[in-house]
Amino acid sequence: MSYQFTKPAVLSSLILMVPSIALAEFRYDTNNGGEVLFYGQFDPAYLSFDDGVSTTSDLVDNTNSNSRVGLWYRTDLDNGRFAINVETALGLRPSALLSQNNTPDAVNWERTSIRKVEAIWNLDNIGKFSVGQGSMSTDGVANYDVSGTTLVLYNSIPDTAAAFRFRTTGGALSTKTVNGGVKFGHCGGAKVGQF
Repeated sequence: MSYQFTKPAVLSSLILMVPSIALAEFRYDTNNGGEVLFYGQFDPAYLSFDDGVSTTSDLVDNTNSNSRVGLWYRTDLDNGRFAINVETALGLRPSALLSQNNTPDAVNWERTSIRKVEAIWNLDNIGKFSVGQGSMSTDGVANYDVSGTTLVLYNSIPDTAAAFRFRTTGGALSTKTVNGGVKFGHCGGAKVGQF
C-alpha cells in the first residue's frame, strides 16, 4: 500500500503539530522596585477554500485575535502605582483578506498595527488616570465571557473567510463575497452559496 501526500495536506499537518506560542510571562525586576513584563501571542492558521472550481490555500493570521507582542512597565509610587503599556500586532497576513484573486503580503506591519501606547496612574485617594491609546473603561463589557473560552468558541465566518467570492452557476467568480452573504443572510435574493 502506498500513500500520496499533497503539499497542502503536509503543510496543514505540520502547522497542527506546532503549538500556538504564547509568551507566558517574561518578567524582569528593575532596580527601583518596578517590573518589566513581556507578553504576546502567535496565532497562525492554514486556510484552504474550495469554491467548486479552484482551491485557494495559504498561511494566515487569525483576524479575530491576531498575533501580537507587548510590554508592561509597572512601578509603585508613594500614593499608588504607575504603568506604561505598549502593544502591537505583528502585521501578518489576515485571514479575512485572503481570496481567490487577492493574496495580501505575508507581513505588512503599518503604524495602524499599534494597539496600545499608554501611561496609567492609579492613585490611591483619587482613582485611575490614563493617557494615550489604549482600552476604554467599557472595552469588552458587552461580550464579557466568564468561561474564558472566547477565542476557542468564537465562530465568525467573516473573520475567517470574508473576502472569498462565490461562483455563479456558469463557474465565473461573482461579486458576492462570504462576508456579504453571511452578514446579510442572503446574496442578492439567493440563499448563501446558491446562485
